[in-house]
Amino acid sequence: MDLRRLFGGLLGLGVLLTVPQALAAETTAGTDNQGQIPIEWFAKPAQYKDMIVSPDGRYIAATYEVENNEVKLAILTSDLKKVLSSYGFGENKHIQGVAWIGKKRLIFRMAKTTGYLDNKGREAFVVATNVDGSQRIRLNEQGYSGWSVVDPLISEERYILVAKRHFADGGEIKVMRLDTVRNDMRLVDDLPAISQSMKPGLVQVATDNEGRLRLAVARDLGKNEYDLDDDTFQLFYRNRKGAWNQVNVDAKRKPFLPRLLGFGPKNKLIFFISNHDMPKSLAPRGDTRGLFYLNTDTGEIVKVYRHPEVDVLGGIYGPKGEVIGFGLEPGYPEQHFLFEDNRWVKLDKAIAAAFPGQKVSVSYARNGEKGIVYVRSDRNPGEFYMYDSHNKKAPVRFLAAARPDVVAKRMARVEPFKMKARDGVLLYGFLTIPNVENEKNLPMVVMPHGGPYGPFDRWAFNPYAQLLASRGYLVLQVNFRGSGGYGQDFEENAHRQWGRQMQDDVTDATLWAVKEGLADRDRLCMFGGSYGGYASLMGVVKEPDLYKCAIPEAGVYSLPLMWQKGDFWQNPKAAEQFLTDFLGKDEAELRAYSPAFHVDRIKAALFFIHGKNDVRVPIEHLDVTRQELDKIGKPYKVMVREEGHGFILFQNRMDQFKAMLEFLKDNIGPGAPLKH
Repeated sequence: MDLRRLFGGLLGLGVLLTVPQALAAETTAGTDNQGQIPIEWFAKPAQYKDMIVSPDGRYIAATYEVENNEVKLAILTSDLKKVLSSYGFGENKHIQGVAWIGKKRLIFRMAKTTGYLDNKGREAFVVATNVDGSQRIRLNEQGYSGWSVVDPLISEERYILVAKRHFADGGEIKVMRLDTVRNDMRLVDDLPAISQSMKPGLVQVATDNEGRLRLAVARDLGKNEYDLDDDTFQLFYRNRKGAWNQVNVDAKRKPFLPRLLGFGPKNKLIFFISNHDMPKSLAPRGDTRGLFYLNTDTGEIVKVYRHPEVDVLGGIYGPKGEVIGFGLEPGYPEQHFLFEDNRWVKLDKAIAAAFPGQKVSVSYARNGEKGIVYVRSDRNPGEFYMYDSHNKKAPVRFLAAARPDVVAKRMARVEPFKMKARDGVLLYGFLTIPNVENEKNLPMVVMPHGGPYGPFDRWAFNPYAQLLASRGYLVLQVNFRGSGGYGQDFEENAHRQWGRQMQDDVTDATLWAVKEGLADRDRLCMFGGSYGGYASLMGVVKEPDLYKCAIPEAGVYSLPLMWQKGDFWQNPKAAEQFLTDFLGKDEAELRAYSPAFHVDRIKAALFFIHGKNDVRVPIEHLDVTRQELDKIGKPYKVMVREEGHGFILFQNRMDQFKAMLEFLKDNIGPGAPLKH
């Protein structure tokens, strides 16, 4: 069934000025001159990044990408007939973090981004503007202060509540009321009394769904300000009568670090994600993060839900930001709702039912009359729809596709799997399965993710995996130890395990796919970026007879070099603590697990990809590796471009993808023939 026709068809937007094409434009299915899916589909960035509707539903803010790695912003009327204003700052400048702070006013952040693996941003500032471009002002203060938004105070139009930090305060915040027209801040002191012995003191606050300060967190850094293990946290809540109280938490795991989701519909329950009730374990699966609430009438903390194997990941929200449900991903993504009789729960379920087999999120206008529906899946890279309660015939209508060229039905399906590592630890992963007649004994590319600590692969559209599958290669992604989403112990027990258990998990997943008859043992290759680049090169060092080739991209190849160069050294003390915890500092051990110094073990063919201007993993990592390879006369291919951490420019990605496919063809043969 064509959902676009079902929900009211496509809309014409010829007046979009600088916005590329019409939001409703749809590209017909295409092939290259060899009858294959064009590489351009995967090399192009997502055209539309995000869309959010204004509090009264009258306007839409849409971010979109144009040439030269620029992400711009357009403000449109919600009927999409008129562009009111647009914003852009040039090459490598991304507009992100767009948020409405009133019916006709919004703020956004501009950040310089120079690599697809590097979303940290360099140059950055915040702008506030009216929908028509008037009263536009740059808000960030210069110097040693910074701030983050606590509450947009939607009903007040021009004011927002912010947490201001200064470098000299050691992390303490001051809550300020910021006038986004005059760029003027006023101190807010309606907060609990915190002991002077807590240093730095107040570090986080939160408001309820009406913008009232209701939660505060204080922190003491202990003897080592960069070591979390000796920190102490105190939690304060404000009851509905206005009195502040401290929560006495029976925490079996310290420090108590809840991740706040927000207040429930009646501003009584504060929902948060935590594992404080689970004692720390030596086993890699000693805990998962569950959903809890704090009752602000009684001070009681209640566990709502915990999955035995995966973390609760985030909340589902109603129009005022009230928590109505939560999500998790035990393979396929799941949504669970908390209040079955809630009107927004019923509406969310009804909208999701129209998109079976896909992940659906709805962000509503504050009045609930309109909303942006975001739909995506393993094959669908993302589509935006408008929900309009006033349109009875077509309450949901198509707005735009994130990647207009991509035809979802031609993409490969992604299937979750579970398997056990050699020591019995349960691992989750995903297979991107090409559209072939026979799905057995396929040539396979193993694709470890970056990070490595915290990020994890999900059931989603991945342009790299889809590119490879479009040429008949099976793609395997496994969430090895250290990945996020599976409990704190699963992540932390991988500290100092580079090249050891973390690498063994990837190897075990590879061998599992071979044993299951899915992959051809004689046609295996590795490809990954950042830490995935490390794992790809280390894989062919540690398992020289398993993989025929490796394509490391922007990888860490010398662990001692991590102690010398990288953008994290902007804060030397924090960097030292980080590297001590995650890598260790013993020079002999670091060299032992650095693939650059063991290239003599490699039998596989090598193709390195790196950005010359990479500040996250400087190109010296590649230089050291090439020197070691040249010493022994080991041949390799290399592609270096004037880019940052991972290629982001279209032509460079095109060149990279073409070269990768040719390299795979030369070393593990052509992919399996696709269905026609």
